[in-house]
Amino acid sequence: MAEVQNANLVNGTPILNGVKAAGEAFAFPGASLVIDGNIKGAALHIVGASAARVLFGPIGWFYFAADSFSKSVSGKNLHEYFVPSKTA
Repeated sequence: MAEVQNANLVNGTPILNGVKAAGEAFAFPGASLVIDGNIKGAALHIVGASAARVLFGPIGWFYFAADSFSKSVSGKNLHEYFVPSKTA
């Protein structure tokens, strides 16, 4: 029970978000998703970032890193902040 309470206190804190941001910047895009346990999403961001770096240079790499961090912290992809969601 104490482990669950400690996990809830740490998850989403500024320190954890800082670790996630540092992972995105210095390790690889998708690092924050790995920290969250989303291996499939992290793998897709790594592959996407590699392809984007070839096609668009560092801007493409940065976009995928920012998208991964956004998905990890807020649960939304980066483009979802700019495109209104369709309600059914």
